[in-house]
Amino acid sequence: MRIYDNYERLHFHQAINTIPASYFPTNYPVHWHRYVEITMLLPDASPKKFPVIKINQETYTLHPGDILFIWPGELHEIIENSEHVLTGLQFSGMYFNELPDFAPFTHLFKRIHLLKANGDPLSTLLMPHLEQIFALHHTKPIFYNIKTSICLSEMFIELGTYLRNTAVPAESGFVLSDSSLDKINIACRYIQENCDQPLTLDTVAGHVGFSSYYLSRLFKQSTTYSFVEYLTLHRIKRSQQLLADAGLSITDVSYQSGFSSISTFNRVFQQYLGCSPRDYRKYYLKGHEANEGYLE
Repeated sequence: MRIYDNYERLHFHQAINTIPASYFPTNYPVHWHRYVEITMLLPDASPKKFPVIKINQETYTLHPGDILFIWPGELHEIIENSEHVLTGLQFSGMYFNELPDFAPFTHLFKRIHLLKANGDPLSTLLMPHLEQIFALHHTKPIFYNIKTSICLSEMFIELGTYLRNTAVPAESGFVLSDSSLDKINIACRYIQENCDQPLTLDTVAGHVGFSSYYLSRLFKQSTTYSFVEYLTLHRIKRSQQLLADAGLSITDVSYQSGFSSISTFNRVFQQYLGCSPRDYRKYYLKGHEANEGYLE
């Protein structure tokens, strides 16, 4: 069907690709891609059936004003959009890596999926930026690609500032200083860049100049993940990238992602994503066959 073809074959000649409501299918099977997708139900929408999207193993129902983030590599499907009320945008998964100021906040951004209009100030804060991007793509003023990129950056600046100020709970008598948070960000980058190596808490603690106990305590407080959870998460993300290469065996992917055994890799992958590495590769290759020449 044409509407499916439009949805999966979006060209990325611009830094940001908008998806009008007419391009969203009524439903779409499980798939994943390498770009970030932000889906929303505009505040003035009044559908009889609210749209439903599933990400990994979590189901989300969108109401007017809600915003849903789908991050690179996440298995997702459109379950209900029979009234074609969803809109959205997509941009390169490399966006945060190309702007160094955003890199330390990536782990905070990726904790977000659904922002609800009722009760979540972030939806109200971010929706005007998203609406402005759509307006720019509709009118296409001079320098509109640059203007949309600036608008997207401004949105994530607001999001990052909000998360920095609110997402780090302080324990009684124990407040994270800016210097401590900076070292946690350094630790996060170090783990991301070396997750395929046999990292230990002691190794990372030595890298940032903390004791293992102190790093473990601060790490959990600032990221909501334990060290092992965060390391495992990035090994899974590394394996997702490698699974896109059909020339690598599942065993090769396992070891190149930092897992000590294929059995551990299969078990953890299933636990985090709800499917086997082999099935995940199948979802990617199936969706990629018709997308050569498009950004991922």
